[in-house]
Amino acid sequence: MLKIEEAFVQEDLQVLKEVEKMDDQIDLLHDFIISYLGQIRTQPLNKEQDEEFINLLSATDDLESLADVIEIDFVKLIRIHIETEEIKYSETINSLMEQLNVKLMEAFQNAVSAVEENNPQKAQDVLVIKDEFEYIIEIALRHQAKKLKSDEDPAWLAGFRMEMEILDKLERIYRLARRIAKTVLPAEILIEK
Repeated sequence: MLKIEEAFVQEDLQVLKEVEKMDDQIDLLHDFIISYLGQIRTQPLNKEQDEEFINLLSATDDLESLADVIEIDFVKLIRIHIETEEIKYSETINSLMEQLNVKLMEAFQNAVSAVEENNPQKAQDVLVIKDEFEYIIEIALRHQAKKLKSDEDPAWLAGFRMEMEILDKLERIYRLARRIAKTVLPAEILIEK
């Protein structure tokens, strides 16, 4: 995810190519993990093992989906950003997106650690961010709504569209990180949430 930010800030197509290569590696790893889980599935599993198996399968698919959002959606957006000269961005939205990115990196790292370590506390840490993350999104959307006019210049509208797309993708990545984290939590905790 840091590479995506680097590509956006530096407007670097070479970094985007690196991100695409990383996604190819993630796809191969995903296939390997799914194949391995398929081998495990051929063995008899007790109820607890079956639940853990399902959670690992879910987390694996969600991680691959998250990688696809980065590789497909963000790479496309950054290419547009780099290739389109006339895009005006809002300083307020840029600041809010930086805050979201910090929260998102924290959530992503905790979600992966939660699965790797089977650590419910790290999973809880991902869920705790939800209200703050949604609050920042709400502020950004209200800011965008307040600024929107029908007679804006094309550069501002292009920036507006780009900002809305980025906000949408950041929100999607956070939702996937939450789903990944939830695979580690006991059912009784999930029912409370």
